Amino acid sequence: MSKLACTCGNIIRDQTDSLPHKASIIKDQQEENFIQDLAQEMNSLLIAAKAGNLEAHLDNRYGNTPWRPKAAEACYDIIGSALLNSSIMAYECQSCGKLWVQKAVNSFVPFNPESGVHEAVLSVNPAPN
Repeated sequence: MSKLACTCGNIIRDQTDSLPHKASIIKDQQEENFIQDLAQEMNSLLIAAKAGNLEAHLDNRYGNTPWRPKAAEACYDIIGSALLNSSIMAYECQSCGKLWVQKAVNSFVPFNPESGVHEAVLSVNPAPN
């Protein structure tokens, strides 16, 4: 999603990283699978590295291409992929504070804050009360 039109008329943009009005949500029912899948992928990487088979493991994961991730890059990719596969998006309108939660691909459900204003609830540095 690159843009979402809020019912207040504001356009919520998602065109960069580290947005203060965006969050990834892992549903409670999905959390255990997310952790298990992540642990299994990381364990496979560690076992391959310990056995001296890291290159073969990376070939299996990424294919035999000239580009080869370093171990830290592979870890980042594993974590990022697991998060993307297990999470949904949420956006907070910076004008009215409405929270838009992803229900399906390109489908969002709005929730209104009782205060009726932008509270920055998805920001690392939320607005003071």
